[in-house]
Amino acid sequence: SMSFPEEDFGNNFKALILAPGIAYNVLKQSNKIPVTLQAALLYGHYEYSGGVLSSNDLEMKGSSIIFGFGVFHEMCLGNNVSIIPGVSAAYSFIGVTIRNNTGEPENDNDEYVAFGLFLPFSFNLSQGNLLHLTPQVSFGNEATLFSLTIGFAFPTNTLSDNN
Repeated sequence: SMSFPEEDFGNNFKALILAPGIAYNVLKQSNKIPVTLQAALLYGHYEYSGGVLSSNDLEMKGSSIIFGFGVFHEMCLGNNVSIIPGVSAAYSFIGVTIRNNTGEPENDNDEYVAFGLFLPFSFNLSQGNLLHLTPQVSFGNEATLFSLTIGFAFPTNTLSDNN
């Protein structure tokens, strides 16, 4: 079993994370409904480097499945710009594999619950396409995470749009 002092992971330790996902508005803000309720599902792929990994010739990769909900309220700032403050809760299942220089793997799995505060800025580009820039702070088991997400929303036709 491999073990290292926790402080070693903070020294030049880096993570590259790619986490594509999909979100669906269960409830959409309207004149009758004051907030939007959104469900989201993401898959994350993680590649770690530096610090204790480099000095011990180790490779570390991971993946996660994240399921969450968000509640938010959109406020228009102008014709093409709005802010959408909100709160979120997410459950993550995370798996990590560390391989030593002989290629022998050691696996670890964990579950994680986090709560977040976010403030997306939404820009109406053209033909209903939206650009979202979202700073977010998440509070979890033993960590606080700041993130900045860039996203695009594309218009869709629904049955109610055609009636």
